[in-house]
Amino acid sequence: MVGASTGRLSSSDPNLQNIPIRTQEGRQIRTAFVARDGYKLISADYSQIELRLVAHVAEEETMMAAFHRGVDIHAQTAAEVFNVPLETMDSETRRRAKAINFGIIYGISGFGLARQLSIPQGEARDYIKAYFERFPGIRAYMDNAKQFAKVNHYVKTLFGRRIHIPQIEDKNQAVRAFAERQAINAPIQGSAADIITVIYTIGHIVIAMTCNNLITGAPLKLAALDALIEPMINGVWYYILDKAWASKISSKSV
Repeated sequence: MVGASTGRLSSSDPNLQNIPIRTQEGRQIRTAFVARDGYKLISADYSQIELRLVAHVAEEETMMAAFHRGVDIHAQTAAEVFNVPLETMDSETRRRAKAINFGIIYGISGFGLARQLSIPQGEARDYIKAYFERFPGIRAYMDNAKQFAKVNHYVKTLFGRRIHIPQIEDKNQAVRAFAERQAINAPIQGSAADIITVIYTIGHIVIAMTCNNLITGAPLKLAALDALIEPMINGVWYYILDKAWASKISSKSV
């Protein structure tokens, strides 16, 4: 297992981060991971963490409000971009909005979105144009991130960690375009990696502290540990965003 340039962990041969759960072989592999007696394997996932970070750094009020209300963000995007009421939303429209949401994070082009959705390029470009018209803060974030990278040859996560992008002014257009997509995505993906690292570290410390209770003769029930995890994860999330506000990823950062 190695770290990607953004700070995320990645693995291959085999990919232990994406063991299939819907296939018989995948389910069989998963049975190899067993917690020792008295312990639990904990799986915690921040729902749509990168989209939440995009909404945060872009200061997109509509998107942030949707997350606060617990609304399906892909359905909300479809409603905003395609002018379709949430109550009549169909799965295909939501699927298209989902592709746009995640595609925008990676700097997707009209060609790339057209190929992904099997639609004409003109239609895909219209979708992207409508998206930016409805969420102008995201377009501003993307432009600022690329400009910051061109000036400094790096971008920063919410924690101020630098991710170097030396090819941002490469003479080769394809190389330069890839670097620009990195400039857009790396601060978001890198911030997500930072947050996961923080919660993992804090969670490890908290769980270690609770384990000390076992040594002192006051055993902690597994149910109590269950009650501890979710508030801890949510608390760290809001604490991080509050503290990170002053060092947002934008051209304002120095």
